[in-house]
Amino acid sequence: MDTACPHCSGTHIVHNGFIRNVRRWLYRDCNRTFIRTTPRGQPVASKALAVLLYTHGLSLSAIGKIVEVSTVTVLRWVREFAREHYAKPVPDGKMVIIEIDEMWHYLKKKLCPVLIWKAVCRTSGRLLDWEIGDRSAATLQRLIDRLSKWPVVVYCGDHWDAYAAVIPEVQLIQSKTVTDTVERNNCLQRQWFKRFGRKSIMVSKSLEMIDLTMALFALLHVNGNADSLISLL
Repeated sequence: MDTACPHCSGTHIVHNGFIRNVRRWLYRDCNRTFIRTTPRGQPVASKALAVLLYTHGLSLSAIGKIVEVSTVTVLRWVREFAREHYAKPVPDGKMVIIEIDEMWHYLKKKLCPVLIWKAVCRTSGRLLDWEIGDRSAATLQRLIDRLSKWPVVVYCGDHWDAYAAVIPEVQLIQSKTVTDTVERNNCLQRQWFKRFGRKSIMVSKSLEMIDLTMALFALLHVNGNADSLISLL
């Protein structure tokens, strides 16, 4: 047996009798006893499968039934993976044309709408950034402030008043005909994630999970792919 002691890192282990008919072991270096020798928790492949299924449209409860763990456990796995891999693209010096649009979602109940403001590069299709909040100019301003690090040629949006209130006129084009890329991105997001399905069925319980799911959408469906997850299965 080569299990290292978590306290002294020693590996000199001997038998130390039984307790409730279970073999007990003793670390000779520190005289600590232990019973379990196998790793705790689910294998990495099960966690990767759960995240992969979540990013392909299954609900947390359905994933729990497939992987044979609780819904809370699946939620924890998804949250931990998203936090660990949370990243947004960084400027590469190239000029960009950014399309901005708002996607409706609901927080805790259907009477509490929340908007996801999204900024998509028209040329590459990458999801550059997003902001979650209401439909006010203040929410849009937070997004525009972060996008200021990008060399933006022009912003494309619809006719919502907040755009004109925040973005300089010389950098703004307002028309439904110039937001095709970001609107298609909205459709893909609703397709890939059960969380963003029809408002009559699905709501989210926390802003953090909306944000982390946005990060997974960007990482695995827009700015990258799911190969890194599949390799763990």
